[in-house]
Amino acid sequence: MLKNKIIILLIFNMLLCVACRDKSNGENSHEEDSIDRANEQEEAKISFTKDESTGYSKNQESKQEETIKTIAEEGTKETESQESKQEETIKTSAAEGSSKESENQASKREETIQTSAEEESSKVTENQEINTRVYDLNIGDKISVENSFPVYETSDNARDDNFQSSTYEQGVYYVFKKTNDAVNLSRYADSPGGWTRYSCLEEYELLSKGVNQDQELTPDPVPTPAQEPTSTPDMNQSLSWSWGYPDQSAYMQEYSAIYKLNVSEKVIYLTFDNGYEYRNLTSRILDILLANNVKAAFFTTSSYLSNNPALANRMLSEGHNLSNHTANHLAQGKCSASQIKEDILGWEDTYRNVLGMEPETSLMRPPEGSYSVESLKIAHELGYKTTFWNYGYGDWDTNNQPDPEDSLRRLLEHNEPGSIILLHSVSQTNVDILDQYIKSTISQGYRFELLK
Repeated sequence: MLKNKIIILLIFNMLLCVACRDKSNGENSHEEDSIDRANEQEEAKISFTKDESTGYSKNQESKQEETIKTIAEEGTKETESQESKQEETIKTSAAEGSSKESENQASKREETIQTSAEEESSKVTENQEINTRVYDLNIGDKISVENSFPVYETSDNARDDNFQSSTYEQGVYYVFKKTNDAVNLSRYADSPGGWTRYSCLEEYELLSKGVNQDQELTPDPVPTPAQEPTSTPDMNQSLSWSWGYPDQSAYMQEYSAIYKLNVSEKVIYLTFDNGYEYRNLTSRILDILLANNVKAAFFTTSSYLSNNPALANRMLSEGHNLSNHTANHLAQGKCSASQIKEDILGWEDTYRNVLGMEPETSLMRPPEGSYSVESLKIAHELGYKTTFWNYGYGDWDTNNQPDPEDSLRRLLEHNEPGSIILLHSVSQTNVDILDQYIKSTISQGYRFELLK
């Protein structure tokens, strides 16, 4: 029995152990399940957290992108707005500038119109004053001019202010001729002077009236005294010759200086100045003179004789006068007495050396028309007549030759009985018009004679 009880106890213990073990396994299994569930929950949480974090990041990035886009859009709009404002500013500035420019242009136009109107008014006033002077001055009037004034060879040149030939100083003058545009004034009542515009006579006083040209001239029963010469300058005072303002002082006659000869006859004396040869023009001049049987005086320098002996010999062989234009072409009015004498005699030495004979001329032309009473005296003592001219014009510049047609007209207009005409052999214009000038002068009733 006991044995049976022991067995039963053992079985019971065994069952109890099994039950305990099962229970323990169940608990462990439950714990493991709990752990697993906890782990799963934790993993789910972590996964959710990661997903949530990722989503948040994505949202943040999206928001940042949207912000950036918004800022960019706003920046673009601001830029566009600024550009628009700039364009408007530029347009406004341009419009204002254009408006100001238009206003300035309009103002300038108004100023120009006003200036033109004033100038025109001034010209009208000046013309009125000039016209008044035209009728105030008459041929033969004696006037005292209080200012120096420019003079010209012709009334046209005076009118147009072209080719001023000289300047007259203040003093007493006679009205020799006049036109609507200019007046010819001279120191002497019976000789032509230079032309000037009426407007150049700023101040003058009428000393005496000339004979009314519309009245018949009647002889004056009272003998007219000889014209008093101008005051004699100092012996060494530098003077300059002007055909339009000829010096008729007593010392000119005393020392045999000439610019006209045989004024009672219709005779013309042709003279040429030869300082150097240019394009063989002198040879063509000699051809024209030979064809027309006209003789002339050629005033040559020493260098011309030395460089052109063949032409010098031709001048002599064809009957022309080979005359003294000095050795070195010095302005005698600015030279000492010894320089003047050496320059005149130096030419004679060259003449002898080149041509092998004594010079036969008694004519000496001072270079540039520069002289003094002393130079006239020295030339006279050496047996020379200082030879000026009654008319000459600007023909010497080879780079600026005058118009042939105008030059021919001017030469013919200034033909006067006894005129000594000065021409330059370097002038192409003179070569072009010489033949016609000779023929037209002869048709006027003049003849050409050799000055000697």
